[in-house]
Amino acid sequence: MYSKLPNLVLGFHGCDEGTFDKVVRHGSELRPSTNDYDWLGNGVYFWEQNLERARSWAREQARRGAIERPAVRLHAAAPLRPIRSRW
Repeated sequence: MYSKLPNLVLGFHGCDEGTFDKVVRHGSELRPSTNDYDWLGNGVYFWEQNLERARSWAREQARRGAIERPAVRLHAAAPLRPIRSRW
């Protein structure tokens, strides 16, 4: 899919089932991380074009007891139309 739509960037977020339900099914927002040890500072992290890495991260968090049930799913994706330039 990535090679057919090279301008489409998919971001995958690994989380637990409870967070998935709140965000996808009920419209809640993801809560930014504010840990001192976060790689790139405060924020919400996504794995760009890498579903398997997001799954691996979520499974590792579950093994460490940080989350209960790992969940990474591509719920919906739609290509965005290009923005017309006014120039």
